[in-house]
Amino acid sequence: MAEQHDDTAGEREDPARVQEEIEQTRADLAETVGALGERLDVRSRARRRIGELREQHGTEIAVGAGVVAAGLVALAVWRRRR
Repeated sequence: MAEQHDDTAGEREDPARVQEEIEQTRADLAETVGALGERLDVRSRARRRIGELREQHGTEIAVGAGVVAAGLVALAVWRRRR
């Protein structure tokens, strides 16, 4: 049996408007899927955060690494002299 549509307002949906809504829904869905993918990509998020920290604290990290290296050299020299 054929389905009948009830047009109580006497207006039908404009096909161009329906197509616009479909395209907008697709765009919204693609954005949502992209955001979910980004949240699930822990490795990329961690790398990005490490990069941010390096930019913010690059000098402190370099100084800390230098202090550690100097300490290891001093320890090696001290052990050889004993």
